[in-house]
Amino acid sequence: MIGLGCSGPRSEDEDHADDHADDHAEDAITDPFGAETGSDGDSTLGGGSANEGGDAGVLSGSDGSSLCAEEQPVDLLLVLDISGSMLDVVPGSVLTKWDAVRSALETFVQSPMVEDVGLGLHYFPQLRADVPTTCVANAECGPLGGPCSNSVCVVPDLFEPDPTDLAPPFQYLRESNPRTFCASDTDCATVGGTCRTTFGECLIPAGTFVDVPNGAFLDLNQSLDPIVKIPVCEAQVDCSNLPGTICQEVGICGDLSQPCSPSLACPLSSGGCLSIPDTCVEQTLCEVTDYATPAVAVAVTPDRTDAILGSLRSQSPVGLTPTGPALRGALVHARARVEQDPERGVAIVLVTDGFPTECDPVEIPDLAALAQAEAMSSPAIRTFVIGVFSSLDLGVDGQARLDMLAAAGGTESAFVVDSAGNLTEEFLAALSVIPEAAACPPVL
Repeated sequence: MIGLGCSGPRSEDEDHADDHADDHAEDAITDPFGAETGSDGDSTLGGGSANEGGDAGVLSGSDGSSLCAEEQPVDLLLVLDISGSMLDVVPGSVLTKWDAVRSALETFVQSPMVEDVGLGLHYFPQLRADVPTTCVANAECGPLGGPCSNSVCVVPDLFEPDPTDLAPPFQYLRESNPRTFCASDTDCATVGGTCRTTFGECLIPAGTFVDVPNGAFLDLNQSLDPIVKIPVCEAQVDCSNLPGTICQEVGICGDLSQPCSPSLACPLSSGGCLSIPDTCVEQTLCEVTDYATPAVAVAVTPDRTDAILGSLRSQSPVGLTPTGPALRGALVHARARVEQDPERGVAIVLVTDGFPTECDPVEIPDLAALAQAEAMSSPAIRTFVIGVFSSLDLGVDGQARLDMLAAAGGTESAFVVDSAGNLTEEFLAALSVIPEAAACPPVL
């Protein structure tokens, strides 16, 4: 018997809906041999949430009073994820995640609690100027943004059925991790794959299995990590090892809410199924220097509020998630600022709705090492983490991974606000804890 993991709707953030490993929900399915697998996506491991009041480095007594011996003036550099998935619509609302987060930020920066707090603002991803998000020819991408391609590096993987099953392991193709665009096999040398134009996925069409009468996209990841392993294909032969699947071209619904195919149609309210265009492969900037200068410089003066509000209102989320260089650049800027004025503390507030997808480093332990190095230095620079995730987005170990980054940054645990709940209110609640926590000098 073979158990195949079935994934739910996927975000547009990553061209054919794979940018975020955290954007996949699994539904139980039964394969031709009767095996069943299911989702554990609702579980989380440890950590704080906006609802639960994560500690994030706050020292308090039994009566809720601060145990901080001596508060210091503090500067906060807000580092905001404005990748394309921030345009996902909040369930039960007409607002996007970005609308809700921006509203909370606008309230926060105008509140009395930050009157004496230095505030600055930066975003990721940063994109090359004059390089379009979509393209049909290399020339459109310019000398630095190309090639124009939807070709990616693919690697073989092995699906191993449960030991009690009778079927042997079988191979399939999936995109490399991290996702790597390519023009030739040479571009895939570092990930050990080959360059393929994988226009389609091996998916279950409607009416194949009783448990999934409407069909489903697949995720063959068998581990607890959130890496998505989607079987990709150019022709039906690429799906020959996956029983009951067919190779179909994958598109995106007109409202950019979820993927679609000829047999897995969009909901009536989502518009038709559109082809996914090619992209300029090198559109995203990956150098630390691209992220070391904030969009709004850290300042305490009253005019900083108008600058931040204007900047927030001018953003339009697009692209992928280069968290590595964004965090590196923010820490470089924070270190320069604290050395200019050691009497003021400086902290990073990293806000993201997904895990890294491109630009080194992409692994959470490597990001945690960056944050820890600055948190252990003197003067210390701490990193607060706010994740914008639904429970399904978070996956089995998403909270633990965010907590790892926050703890390494000296702030004990991450805040996770529920993107399927009252996002504006919960996000503002998380933000409101941070000024006091950051004003309390860390004990090294």
